Amino acid sequence: MKTFHTLVLFFLMGSACLAQPVITSENFTGPGTILYLENASPAWFDQQTLTEQDGSEVLWNATNWEGLAETEQTFYAIDAVPNTFQLFFNSTILYPDHVSTHALPIGPEELDLPLPVELSNAFTFYNNTESGYYATGNAFELQGFPVVTQNDSIERIFRFPLTYGDSDSTAISFLTAVPLFGAYGQTGTRHSEVDAWGELATPYGLYNTVRVKAEVDLTDTLYIDQTGTGQTIERPLQTIYYWLSPNVPGPVLEIAVIEDAVVSATMYVDDGVVSVGEDFSPAEIQIFPNPATDYINFDLPGGQPYSISIFDISGKQILQKNNIRDRMDIRELSPGLYIAKFSSREGESFVGKFAVTD
Repeated sequence: MKTFHTLVLFFLMGSACLAQPVITSENFTGPGTILYLENASPAWFDQQTLTEQDGSEVLWNATNWEGLAETEQTFYAIDAVPNTFQLFFNSTILYPDHVSTHALPIGPEELDLPLPVELSNAFTFYNNTESGYYATGNAFELQGFPVVTQNDSIERIFRFPLTYGDSDSTAISFLTAVPLFGAYGQTGTRHSEVDAWGELATPYGLYNTVRVKAEVDLTDTLYIDQTGTGQTIERPLQTIYYWLSPNVPGPVLEIAVIEDAVVSATMYVDDGVVSVGEDFSPAEIQIFPNPATDYINFDLPGGQPYSISIFDISGKQILQKNNIRDRMDIRELSPGLYIAKFSSREGESFVGKFAVTD
């Protein structure tokens, strides 16, 4: 069951000295990467407030995740895709700007092209370099015809190294001829900022992450040969939130929002960090009195001083005090339920929960 107790276990396994993570090309997706992901149930969308929390040392509580279906993403080395596609994405002589390190096979629905035609054998191509993670183009087959879309503007999805406070803007544009149809193109911009960092607790682990907030503004262009007409379609502004950890070669959590409504969410479900099912049952620090009004007391190991971080039930850190041994003044807290994280200089970490009343 995804309960507060699950969150407690994650914290007890966590590091006492939370360090701001840095994401580099070595941490991220490359040839041979396999990601096991789970799509969220639409019922979960209305429950979450994770996108509203930003800043430093945030605690995001996503342990109430409701998964719907699990998927697997396998990223192919560039020399493993069809030779026709390699000509456009693996040639330093013909197309040096579009040389790619790997490709992701995708379904027609993931390609997200507004074309009334049936596509197959589709790939999205990426280039992972020291300077960033780039989308270089797409390729697919249409009734046996290979169709290649090289991005005219190489879209930089993330700029490396990726640290809190960074921002980046990149153009998006391509135009490609589509046999038996006409032409399809897209223009737009991606503006990204690393607006937060902290710990993300999921049913599958506790991750030290940075969060990237990306605003993607796109316009589609269609030209139909049979009618000799064209049109433009402006898509609504989409905001995508990515939680990235040095321990996972891809987003731990990705949430897409349009007009303040969540339209999709995907979570990394491989249990390489901390598994709920692991045989681990440490004692939770007892806080008393509970509920409390003015002070809380606790028995911490060793009698040494601890730093204490207080989070509200949404996971937002609202108070921190240092050099605390066995008692803490809580009179500045409003009535409610709180989580206390205790961290020692030696690296020990514990948590407890308590309520504050009038």
